[in-house]
Amino acid sequence: MLILIRGAGDLASGVALRLHRSGLKVVMTDLERPTAIRRTVCFSQTILFGKAKVEDVTAVRAETMDDVRRILAAGNIPVLADPAADCRHGLRPDVLVDAILAKKNLGTKIDDAPLVIALGPGFSAGEDCHAVIETMRGHTLGRVIRSGPAIPNTNIPGLIGGFAGELPDAELYLRATAMAAYCPVMQWHAEPRSGQFYATHEDGFNNDRSPWNLAAYWQDARIEQIAAEFARRREALRPYLYEEARHCAKSGRPMMAHLCYDFPQDAAAWEIDDEYMLGRSLLVAPVLVPGAKGRSVYLPRGRWRALFDGGLYEGKTEIDVPCSLEQAIVFERG
Repeated sequence: MLILIRGAGDLASGVALRLHRSGLKVVMTDLERPTAIRRTVCFSQTILFGKAKVEDVTAVRAETMDDVRRILAAGNIPVLADPAADCRHGLRPDVLVDAILAKKNLGTKIDDAPLVIALGPGFSAGEDCHAVIETMRGHTLGRVIRSGPAIPNTNIPGLIGGFAGELPDAELYLRATAMAAYCPVMQWHAEPRSGQFYATHEDGFNNDRSPWNLAAYWQDARIEQIAAEFARRREALRPYLYEEARHCAKSGRPMMAHLCYDFPQDAAAWEIDDEYMLGRSLLVAPVLVPGAKGRSVYLPRGRWRALFDGGLYEGKTEIDVPCSLEQAIVFERG
């Protein structure tokens, strides 16, 4: 199967990387002078320098159809300076993916290939493509739309929960910190003073989400102490995260995965939407309800050890787990 991708920026390169690793032949096109910002993870750099590498995949600039065939035969991704993707007439791809992310359609038509897929706003499935992939940040990100458009472009930056607005109370902040300690990336991150999402309108506005600032704001020293302990636990987890990241980079596995990824034969695991695997060995069940002193947790088949109290459990069962603000619910797979 041959797939032609319009655009070679960061999102297009992510699409190309996954398709290439799946054994599919991928060809990309971009502007003669690419405008990508995250250049170290973009195959568009190929047009400027003749060759570019993202993770373990190499792309090579092509000028002719013979170049395309030669580069594909070598196991690499050809990239052409062809913003209109006129090469599609000679390539006759099985699938065309418009991943330009221009927020509008720059000429892609539903009959450009047997299957045409577009990313983001400006497209309507059933009219100018067969499917649209939602790119708006939030719960609909990645949704496949088979009829109708993606969410329209508003030209307003997305508001990320917790990034701005009213400061969170101690419980919410510490529950979020506990979860973050067992995510692929952990960081305290906030809008600067007088930033674009300035919301509290208080004198001496302070939107700093650091543990020490929250501790001072709420006059609660526990916040800083507990957050520091989660930071130490995160540091202790570093060797595991490093090895899992290496494995994920090689295999294509996500670092943070739905339970069904590791337990595809477990029907109950498919129904769980508030637990996840961090790497191959850690099951994380965040506390999500305000005021909760714990929660029920489903453990798939196998033997599990609770990270915080050392308790051992046989899987294929649901258990009630207490969880104070000083703890997180994390199980290690035996």
